Parts: sequence; C-alpha cells; structure tokens
Amino acid sequence: ISIGYFLSDLAMILWHYPALGGKEYVSDMSIHLLDVMAFHEDEVSLFIVALI
Repeated sequence: ISIGYFLSDLAMILWHYPALGGKEYVSDMSIHLLDVMAFHEDEVSLFIVALI
C-alpha cells in the first residue's frame, strides 16, 4: 500500500474539498485510511468491521 499516494489524495481533498465529490469522496478516503491502519497493525478484522 502506497502511503504517498494516500497522502497526496488526502491533500487533494483538503485543497479542493467541495469540487471533488463532497461527502462521498471523504467517506471513501476514510475507508481507505482504515484499510491502511489495519494493514500496518496486522488487524484485518478492523477493516472488515469498518465495512460492516
């Protein structure tokens, strides 16, 4: 998982928030953040619970 790619997307959200899809885009990036956290903590169950 590329942390740099995630951080660049996060910066793009903060810079152009309303024009990039609004709340749906932010919620999608939040799910990706949970995915990154679960991957680095070896807790895949955290990601699965977040999707449910």
